[in-house]
Amino acid sequence: MLPAEVAADPDWGWLRLGVMELIADRMHGAGLSVVPSDNVVALAHAAPDAEAKLRAAADVRWVVTPSAQRTVGGWRVRLALQGPDRDRREVEVHGADATAAARDAADRLLAVLGATAVQDGSPSADAYLARIRALMLAGQLESARTLADAAAPDAASTPELRLLRAQLAFSGGRFEDARAAFDALLETIAEADDPVLRGRALNGRGATLIRLDAPAAAERDFDAALRLLGHQGEPALAGQAYTGRGVARALQDRDRDARDDFARARIALGLAGDTLALARLDSNEGALNAQRGRPADALASFVGAADRFERFGAMDEWAGAMVNQIQAQLALLQPARAAAAADRLDAQNERIANRSTQRLAAYWSAHAWMSVGRLTEARTRLAALAEAGELADDTAVPMLARGALARLALADGQMQNAALLSLQAVDAAASTPRDGLSGDAWLTLIRAQRRQGQSADAAAALQRFTQWAGTQVSPAVAIRTRLAQAEAAWSEQRRDDADRTYADALGIAERGSIPADVAAVAVSWGEALIERGDLETASAVAGRVANWAGSEFSCALLQARLYRALGHLDAWREAMDQVHRLAGERPVPSALSARPDGWVAAAVTR
Repeated sequence: MLPAEVAADPDWGWLRLGVMELIADRMHGAGLSVVPSDNVVALAHAAPDAEAKLRAAADVRWVVTPSAQRTVGGWRVRLALQGPDRDRREVEVHGADATAAARDAADRLLAVLGATAVQDGSPSADAYLARIRALMLAGQLESARTLADAAAPDAASTPELRLLRAQLAFSGGRFEDARAAFDALLETIAEADDPVLRGRALNGRGATLIRLDAPAAAERDFDAALRLLGHQGEPALAGQAYTGRGVARALQDRDRDARDDFARARIALGLAGDTLALARLDSNEGALNAQRGRPADALASFVGAADRFERFGAMDEWAGAMVNQIQAQLALLQPARAAAAADRLDAQNERIANRSTQRLAAYWSAHAWMSVGRLTEARTRLAALAEAGELADDTAVPMLARGALARLALADGQMQNAALLSLQAVDAAASTPRDGLSGDAWLTLIRAQRRQGQSADAAAALQRFTQWAGTQVSPAVAIRTRLAQAEAAWSEQRRDDADRTYADALGIAERGSIPADVAAVAVSWGEALIERGDLETASAVAGRVANWAGSEFSCALLQARLYRALGHLDAWREAMDQVHRLAGERPVPSALSARPDGWVAAAVTR
C-alpha cells in the first residue's frame, strides 16, 4: 500500500499517510498479508520509484496506489490496483468525508480481490486514529502525542487509542510511563475479546521491560503474546514477539534459546514481508555475537543489516549498524575496511537525526581513522566530542573521546597530557563503564604515570584498576588488567612474574579469539622480550600476530623489531616497507630504521 497522492490544501497533508494506513488496516483486517506501513514509508522517502523498490525489497503480488482529491461536494478517493502481470484495476468512491470515502473504497477493493471487509469501528474513530498513525509514521511524535492527548473522553477510552498512547510513550523514551500505560490497558483487554490487540500490548510491554532492564519479566510477556498470536494469522506480530523474546533470553545468557527465537522470528517476519524488522533482527543477532566475542559472525550480521537499512533510507538505524560494523572490523584487525566504513558513515552524517547516534558514529569514525594513521582528522573529531558535553541518554561519548585522545598523547610522548586525559576518562567510566574501552583508559593512565617516573601513582592506579576489574566479568577487562600487572612487574625487574602474567593474559585473549586482544598482549610482551634479548620466546609471541603484520601498524612494528634483532636483513627491509605503508601520520621510530654496525658481515656469515 503506497502513500496516497493528495490534491487538497496543505492542512490535509496528513491524508498522504493516513489514507494509506487506514486502507492497509482494512485489508489486513480482512486477512490479506500487507507489507507493514513503516517499510513502505521508509522506501517512499528513500527512493523516487517506491513501487519498483518495494517489489525488489519484498515479495509483493499487488501494489495499491491511493489518491484523494478535494471536490466541490467533498472528496473523491481512487484506489489503483497493479497486479503482477501489469493488469490494472480501479475503484472510485465519492463522499463528504475523506476517511469515510477511503474506508468505503478499501471495502470495494477487497470485494474485487474476493475478500470481505470486517465491519468494526466507526468512520469517525478511524479518521482520528489514522491521523495519529500518520504523524507517527512521519516521525512527528510530539504532534501525534498532542493529538492523542486532545482526544474527546469517549475516544480517549478506546483500547486502540490507549495502545497508541502507550506506544508513543515508548517511542519517546518515557519507559516508566509506557509500562504504566501498557499495564492499565492490559487490565481491560480479555484474551477472548481481542487476542490480537492484547498480543500487541504484550509485545509493547515486553519491549518496554527490556529497556527497563527486566528481561525475565519481558520474556513472560513475549511468551504470553506468542500463545495468543499462534493461531491468529499475524506473522508480523509473532515475529516481533520472537525477536523480543530472543533479546530477553540473550540478556539472561541463554544463547541457544535466543538463537532459536531469532530463527523463528526470521521465518515469521519473512512471511509478513517486514524487511525492516528483518534488518533489526540482523542487528540483534550481530549484537549477541559481538557480546559473546564472535566479531566475525557479528560483522556478517551488521553488514546485512546496514544494507537493508540503507535500502529503506532508515538512516539512524543504518548508522547504528555501521558503528557496530566498524567495531567488529577493528576487533578483527581490519583497519583499512573500518576506515572505509567510517568514511561512508561520515558522508551521511547530516542524514542521522538522533544526536546520540550521530555522536557515537563520530567517535567510532575517529577511532577507525586512528587505526590507519589519519591522526589530524581523528584529533579534530575527538577534541570536539570531548568538549561537547553530555546528552541525557548518552554520557559515554565524552569519556570515550578523552580516552582516545589520551592514547594519541601517549603515542606522541605527551605523558602529562595523556595522564590528565586518561584520568578524566577513568573518572567518567565509573558511571558509564564500557568494558575494554574503560580498561584502555586505565591502562593508558598507568603507562603515562610510569613513563613520567611516577611509580607510586602508577602503583596506586593499578591497585584501583584491579579492584574495579574485580567487579567486571568482561574478558576484555581481564586482559587489560593482567597486561597492566605484567608491565608493572616488568618495570620492577620481576621478570618471572611478568612472564607468567603476560602468558595468562595471552591465554585469555587466545581463548576469546579476538585478534585485537591477542595483538594488544603480543605487542607489549614481544617488545619486552626483544628488549631483554630473549629472541626465541619473542619469536613465539610475535608469531601470534604475524598474519596481521600486513594490515595493522603495531603488528608490523613488532615484526620489524624482531627481524632487526635477529639480524635478518631482507626480512627487516620487507617489514619496514610494511611499516611505512601502514604508518600514515604516525612516526616510525628512527632507531628501528637504522641498520646496526656489522650487520652486513653477520648476514653474510649466516
